[in-house]
Amino acid sequence: MAVEILDVDHYAISAIVTVSMQLIFFSIAASFQFDKLTDFAGGINFIIIALLTFFLGQGNRAVWVYIVSLPVIVINSPRHSIPPAPKTMTTLDTTGTCLFVIGLLAETYADLQKFSFRQDPVNQGKWCNDGLWRLSRHPNYFGEILLWWGIFTICLNVLEGVEWVSIMSPIFTTLIIMFLSGMPLLEKSSDAKYGDVSEYRYYKASTSPLIPIPPSIYVEVPQFLKFIMCCEFPIYNSLSKKSKPAQETKASVQP
Repeated sequence: MAVEILDVDHYAISAIVTVSMQLIFFSIAASFQFDKLTDFAGGINFIIIALLTFFLGQGNRAVWVYIVSLPVIVINSPRHSIPPAPKTMTTLDTTGTCLFVIGLLAETYADLQKFSFRQDPVNQGKWCNDGLWRLSRHPNYFGEILLWWGIFTICLNVLEGVEWVSIMSPIFTTLIIMFLSGMPLLEKSSDAKYGDVSEYRYYKASTSPLIPIPPSIYVEVPQFLKFIMCCEFPIYNSLSKKSKPAQETKASVQP
């Protein structure tokens, strides 16, 4: 039997828990000057949300956690304890699960590859273009975006009326990663650090910013198609115009 607290869908209690728990983590982090604790809180947040339909947050983080968790909240709502859809895997379930698994594997594998690359002293001061990073400048972000669209796709089986607001989850995540705190900041940082290295310039010119594409194919794609189909937006390029990528040089940094 479902327990109703404040409202049948648990939106209110989830919002209260979100603010309360993140304020606790923030207070501890501020007191002990340990900002890594806020990152740990963000990870714990999603586990609690997925299992208990509760979520954490603090300021902008609270908004982010709440919005991206909307599909999970909808699926876990007591209103959908007996879904109208058949009790078997639907086409949407299968599609969403595939997207989720591929995204999770891509994000995890890319993060592990980058961690391994940075642990090798030989790669000190180099950018990572090993494994998936040869096909995309941000394969971990590609996986994360795919993951959240997969969760939303599964959620499509039960969406009704106002619940369609949960589409904000994958859209919000995509926008944050592609235009705010994700890719633009990392691209600018890398350009500032390696912008004078011809191999890096070639790597950037021949490697898709997000969607994994073989460099030999991507480098031949016209610029307007890169913009339209491959998300190669001007905000990702802060390289000076004084020197161009060495087309004859293939960027290859071995771990």
